[in-house]
Amino acid sequence: MRLDRPALRTISRLILAAVLSTSLSGCVTGVVMAAASLDRARQEREAQRLSRPAPREYAWATAPGVRVTGSVRLSTPGTRPVPGGGGPREVLTCEGHRVRLIPDTPHSRFVLESEYGLWVAPGGFWRNGVIPLVWEWPSVSASDVRETRCTTDGAFTFANVPDGEWLIMAEIDAPSDDGGESVTDTVLRAVTVQGRGQPVHLDVRFGGNDDASGAIQRH
Repeated sequence: MRLDRPALRTISRLILAAVLSTSLSGCVTGVVMAAASLDRARQEREAQRLSRPAPREYAWATAPGVRVTGSVRLSTPGTRPVPGGGGPREVLTCEGHRVRLIPDTPHSRFVLESEYGLWVAPGGFWRNGVIPLVWEWPSVSASDVRETRCTTDGAFTFANVPDGEWLIMAEIDAPSDDGGESVTDTVLRAVTVQGRGQPVHLDVRFGGNDDASGAIQRH
């Protein structure tokens, strides 16, 4: 079958368009893959940078300070349903459990997110203990993290704490409606110490007294 020149030109254009389309598609795919690769490399470099504290990142936290007392209490949503509606709220504390006072630095936040699955969030963060948490802090900055045990009603005391931004990380009892899956949960909240030479008391609260106050969610 013979084709006239207009028909040949049309076929040539279609073939050229198909070739260009394939080439452009390949280029776009290549650009997307290259961008993704660069982003992964950037994230890896950032993780490598944050995996160790920067020089003097914790220097401020070693200055002389004051006595800090306080308590950790979490008010859960209604538990143990009763006829006609939800049951009473339950107050969980860190009584008998470990509590940490951590300098709030980029390295600390990286460790909390990557090692513990804990995020600094408004109102605090509550992590369930279904998968047990490995409590040990990385050795590269362990000496800058203070730790003690909570006493009656979740009370704690830390000595010689300088003014600054800190993070409270504490173990608490699991809620009674947990079904026995978790024994100990973990909470995290940012706090500010401003003693100016005088003792400081911190009431570290999670959740509220009513639904309108924004109850904390368990993750």
